[in-house]
Amino acid sequence: MLRFWNNEVLENIGGVVQRIEAALQNENTPHPDPPPQGGRE
Repeated sequence: MLRFWNNEVLENIGGVVQRIEAALQNENTPHPDPPPQGGRE
């Protein structure tokens, strides 16, 4: 999950796009909240 401030998107869309592209290319980025292993209890 990536989060951006509203003003960051409005004032620096190029930087926001670069950060999104970098995150998509980085396969080693862990998911912030991975699903639990196994089934439901």
